[in-house]
Amino acid sequence: MKCVICNNMLTNTQKKTCSIDCRGKYVGSLNVGRTAWNKGKKMSDSFRETCRKRQQGKSWSPSTQLTSESLRVRWADPEFKKRISAAISKARKGKKFTEEHKQALKGPRPNQRGENSHSWKGGNKQDRGQGQLIEYRLWRADVFERDNFTCILCSNRGGKLNAHHIKKWADFTHLRYEVSNGATLCVPCHNKTKKHEEEYEAELSDKLGEAT
Repeated sequence: MKCVICNNMLTNTQKKTCSIDCRGKYVGSLNVGRTAWNKGKKMSDSFRETCRKRQQGKSWSPSTQLTSESLRVRWADPEFKKRISAAISKARKGKKFTEEHKQALKGPRPNQRGENSHSWKGGNKQDRGQGQLIEYRLWRADVFERDNFTCILCSNRGGKLNAHHIKKWADFTHLRYEVSNGATLCVPCHNKTKKHEEEYEAELSDKLGEAT
């Protein structure tokens, strides 16, 4: 028995196609000219909540994980990525965004700004962009020098380093330029602390205590 798309011989006679690519083309050919049953329809809030509860605590099946992993591997192939991008561009050609979609692309909606934003921190301006300030640059240099340009978590010396605030920059403004509130971290270790600053406070303080 042969594949209905490329005419290659099938190893599994119960299937109609020989590969994922042929399978996609075959399914696509079946849907040509058909309108999706749910086109233009929106899920009700109650149905959305029901779906969310059904998925809580569930993990992917081994077969789903395998498929996901294989797609990640294939996406690393430039030719595969180029082919998919071309297919998406072709599908979008001639279509126009609605005004609602255009507004959504411009940035956060009004109900997601300010106090309604998930990243709202009580109005404390995150002016780390003022890292060009001489005070900040001097503080960072003092922290690096004190720690001998060595990450205090993994002990790697040199390379790209960050000066980390043990007590949050936004919450403890009076400690921003205190050298005792700084710790030298390499980029990988610094990334680990993001959104977990409070969990690392004690460990960083202990490490600095041992060093001194």
